[in-house]
Amino acid sequence: MKENRKTIVLACALALCAGMVQAAIIQTDNSSNDHDAFVGGRTGGDLINAGNATFLGATGTPAFTPSGAFSISGLNDGASSIGGTDGTGKTFYNTPQLPGTITFTLDTSVNVYGYDIDLINSYAGWGGSDATQANQVYDVLVSTVGSASFTPVANVNYSPFASGGAASTLVSLTDSTGIIASGVDQVRFVFGNNPLGAGTVYQEVDVIGIASVPEPGTISLMSISTIGLFLTRRIRRRRQVGASIMPVRKARSCDVFSESHELYEIDGVESASVFSEIVLPRVNEYAALVKSAFSTVDRNVWNYMVATHERRLQRRAAFRTAMKTKSLNCLDAFLAKIIK
Repeated sequence: MKENRKTIVLACALALCAGMVQAAIIQTDNSSNDHDAFVGGRTGGDLINAGNATFLGATGTPAFTPSGAFSISGLNDGASSIGGTDGTGKTFYNTPQLPGTITFTLDTSVNVYGYDIDLINSYAGWGGSDATQANQVYDVLVSTVGSASFTPVANVNYSPFASGGAASTLVSLTDSTGIIASGVDQVRFVFGNNPLGAGTVYQEVDVIGIASVPEPGTISLMSISTIGLFLTRRIRRRRQVGASIMPVRKARSCDVFSESHELYEIDGVESASVFSEIVLPRVNEYAALVKSAFSTVDRNVWNYMVATHERRLQRRAAFRTAMKTKSLNCLDAFLAKIIK
């Protein structure tokens, strides 16, 4: 029994591992001596843009505000001023404030599975006399639905400017699998020290993605795990009651039972009753749970499972009927001999 349980658990683990795909973050860097070279790529329709239904709020380290122009809201307002040294719509972190942390919270009240992130764009640039303020250094971390911890997904250190005048940079993050992270409910940026300057002026950060949905592959793997747990519990239960299982004496006066069928008693209850009163309700319970929780299960697989279950019930019902009929015939024959 122990070996069977180990085999089931191992099979479930291998099935889950088979669904995992090795991911690799792809970073694409761009730079220009024009402080607004990449302004046309900014979008107001990303997941964290202020005012969008997917965006719930942002918290973090305050931006440097010597003139009141800079604000952390400049990271996700959808645009920034075109003026070379105008801080409106921009966020500036200087060395004393770094590392600076901003956490964007997504709305999961409707999209309860979170969001799939497939692209992150960060824009930096300044039209003053310090090109180093276009260098970008930050980490990206995500939290998934139901988790209180953050997982690192990318580390950016793009510092093309050591000196010069106006400049801008664009860093794009994608993934070799097409999705950077799934089931996300929070995105955190930790801005680090600029190794070549006194801080960075970030013009915008775009987090682009869509609402997550359960994938058929994930559902299948979870279904396998559920079935494995059920079988493990069933094996454990058999082992626990095994000592009390006693074969019922076979009837030898007539062919009541076939060689492949033998009644058993478990604590005085026939195995047919045990199956119908204990095992079947549990199977139906698990089947209903899987069906209700994963409504997108492949219908062919589900129909096959249902058909198999119904055939099993039909065979057992036919066996019980035949057994009762043969028992009655045998009893009639026995009584007839006594009466004679």
